[in-house]
Amino acid sequence: MAKKDVMLLHSFIDIETWNKAGWFAAAWAKSPDGGLPLMGCAFKDAKAGWKIFEDLQGRLGNEDTNELLRIAVIEGDIPGKDNPGYSVHIGSHYEHVMARAKADGTATGDKLIMSATRYHRMNPQPSGPNFLHMFKDEYAQHKQYLFLPFLPKDSSSMGVQPVFNLAIKKTELYFRRVEDIDAGDIDSPVLH
Repeated sequence: MAKKDVMLLHSFIDIETWNKAGWFAAAWAKSPDGGLPLMGCAFKDAKAGWKIFEDLQGRLGNEDTNELLRIAVIEGDIPGKDNPGYSVHIGSHYEHVMARAKADGTATGDKLIMSATRYHRMNPQPSGPNFLHMFKDEYAQHKQYLFLPFLPKDSSSMGVQPVFNLAIKKTELYFRRVEDIDAGDIDSPVLH
């Protein structure tokens, strides 16, 4: 097998656990103590949502210093769909994963990378509060944020709450527009 034919499988997405968790919303909030803004995934199943972030913390630590996890927010209407809003896309950051592999001495040649990603489409009410815009203002000020799960308070409640002990500090967050994404783009899955 030629060096360029070697494949690197790298994914932060455990498909079975994400399916069980039931990611139903992107969550944006100000920190209650005035610290870093919060960005998260709201899950229906608390146990599976907990496991997702416990696993992420196990691999990344409390801070994703190498920015191996890539998160993008793609704003704008998707052609052919009657769903104004934005999408959140989560997966491995290929360039950073390869740089880390080279630094660790595990990269050989031009590896092909295969990875699972997840995305969720949000359709906020135009007349309601715009939590994403509030988050973007806070992020512009702090240049960092906490990525964490928002889990059900209890089995009888529809509300969710942030779980701070599973938070991962991050710096990079990609804000993009639908019209800037073509078929070969890393964020193209959100167009389907």
